[in-house]
Amino acid sequence: MQQNLKQFLKRFPQLVKYKRDLYGHMHRYREWWYSHDFTGQISATTSLGYRLTTPKYTANRMMLENRFEEAETQALHKHILECDVFVDIGSNIGFYACMAGAANKQVVAFEPQPRNLRFLYKNIQDNHITRIECYPIGLAAQPGLLTLYGASGPSASLLTGWAGYSDQFKQIIPVNTLDNILGDRFVGKQLVIKIDVEGAEYGVMQGALKTINLSPKPIWFLEIALSEFHPDGINPHYQDIFQFFWDAGYTAMMADSQQQVVTPSMVKEWIKPNSDQKPETFNYIFTPNRK
Repeated sequence: MQQNLKQFLKRFPQLVKYKRDLYGHMHRYREWWYSHDFTGQISATTSLGYRLTTPKYTANRMMLENRFEEAETQALHKHILECDVFVDIGSNIGFYACMAGAANKQVVAFEPQPRNLRFLYKNIQDNHITRIECYPIGLAAQPGLLTLYGASGPSASLLTGWAGYSDQFKQIIPVNTLDNILGDRFVGKQLVIKIDVEGAEYGVMQGALKTINLSPKPIWFLEIALSEFHPDGINPHYQDIFQFFWDAGYTAMMADSQQQVVTPSMVKEWIKPNSDQKPETFNYIFTPNRK
């Protein structure tokens, strides 16, 4: 049914624009709501057996009800079961970190947003996860201090104007690079790395030049939005991120049920200003090329 809806919407680009605009307005309203901390929290046991306590945010509710990005979650869970170390960049409340911890995998989690951290720490402790390193920092191209915009956990970003938000809600956070934190500690181990950092993924990758070429090469899951939420209307580094992986010997795939391979020609078409061809997802998998 979801595929049929996508095909239908392709015939009416104005409907697609209206849908995106409406989603953006709803997103900004939720930002205000969560900045005032009216929402409380809920707890439940997931289908995989670990327990989560979350804010009453829509995406968090979907996590508890096994409805959150279902195809992407299934694909990531499969790779988590086959890896040695799971690196969770933008860990939020620990949905994926606890998934990996419940599978007795070593976990390295990064989350700079204080509200999220409270839930992340609680979920780690409640599930008795001990094989975990938890860093209350952001990741970027180089170490330093950056401004994190946004009051609510799911949408906080290092980009000014992300999703149309004002800079009213902001805080200074420490950042480091993925290369600095991981170093050479995991050479010889299979890493799965998830990056969900609300538009700041290019900076994270600039600080991961050594990590991308570890042996064996990691498997990467990235959220890369093309036009959704970007202050300039389009992601200026969209093509750069894909090229970064292709140059390093990776294959790009959509992280949905079809897992279609993404080619350079597809990306070139998507970024054209007046193109009627746009990606159907903003979640992607990057796997090492087969030799």
